[in-house]
Amino acid sequence: MRTQLGVWIVVAACGASEPAATPKSPAAPPSTIAPTTCAEVGVILRGAVAGEGAPGSAGDAAKAAGVARETAITAACTDDHWGPQVVQCVAQSRTPQSCLDKLPQTLTEHYQARLAAWTAQYGDIASEADADDPTSNSTSCETVGDAVEKLSGDVTVERDWVIAARRRLVESECNDNPWNEATKRCLIADSAPADALSSCMQLESTKDAFSGSLGDISTRAGKIAAAKQKPASIACAKVVGVYYGDASWKDALAGATPADRKKAIAGSRTAMQKACTADAWDATLRACLATGGQVECFDGTPVTAAMWGHPALGVGPGVALPPECKEFRALVLRGLACPSLAKESRDGFAEALEALETAMKESPTMGDAIKGACESATTAMREALANCP
Repeated sequence: MRTQLGVWIVVAACGASEPAATPKSPAAPPSTIAPTTCAEVGVILRGAVAGEGAPGSAGDAAKAAGVARETAITAACTDDHWGPQVVQCVAQSRTPQSCLDKLPQTLTEHYQARLAAWTAQYGDIASEADADDPTSNSTSCETVGDAVEKLSGDVTVERDWVIAARRRLVESECNDNPWNEATKRCLIADSAPADALSSCMQLESTKDAFSGSLGDISTRAGKIAAAKQKPASIACAKVVGVYYGDASWKDALAGATPADRKKAIAGSRTAMQKACTADAWDATLRACLATGGQVECFDGTPVTAAMWGHPALGVGPGVALPPECKEFRALVLRGLACPSLAKESRDGFAEALEALETAMKESPTMGDAIKGACESATTAMREALANCP
């Protein structure tokens, strides 16, 4: 009985003994999702214009600029018939600006031309709106620099070096070509996308050059990492051979005699070899220089970049400074080799000597003034180098 009951339950569960069910109406087909339109693409990609929502005429102007930017993007999408792959990517991606990489080159150029036209007409609106907003224009470039590490999740090769280089680039570009407040706020926002160093830069006229510099940093990082796998390739002798190779002197020492030129080249190479060895330049710096990096490789290192021009500071024909400057010159070279001094101090010494040499070269009649400057500087240098060997 139990066995028969178990069989009956199984059969019933499978519907074998159930009476025929009353036919049901066919289910309605699922509603189709309308494809994303170019108008929606314009809304997504337009971004914010600083000052939108502010009271008064500044807010109205910023709102109009935002609408115009949205219209320009919508028109680019519509007129050039952006493909569904790009449009759907914009709608679904957390970093919609990156979807534009899928556009053909011609359409990319059309899009950039429309944004350039918008910038030419409205690019100053954000600045004007910020001027009326007491809370705007308060984002420092250093604050933006602080955000670089958070925005560098894509970096896996020579991470510390790349982040430091990116930070210097961001702060330099932000200060030298003042960025819009909207750009800075976009970069430091908690919700900034992973590609913010690209997507947040659309208002900046230098965005293409900035992007190129970011690419150069990544390329150099790859070369540094590869070179460090071959220690012999970054020995000090290799560094000197590349940095002060014959090709690097092409535009240097104009007007020097062949003998003076030869002396300057040999002296510069000897000075760098000595400094690299004695000061134990680290592998990252040596790899940067040995792979063709120039003076920017010294940025962020304890090594004084001002020392390594063509020719190296204190080497070659130079300029005949007055005798009163002889001790000052010697003290500068001594200071540059003093590891206990801060890099900023050593850079300052080198720049002071260069300034005096430049002044003497351009205005030989300033000899008396230069003598006085050297005498005063010599006294200060003696005190500064009291604890240096």
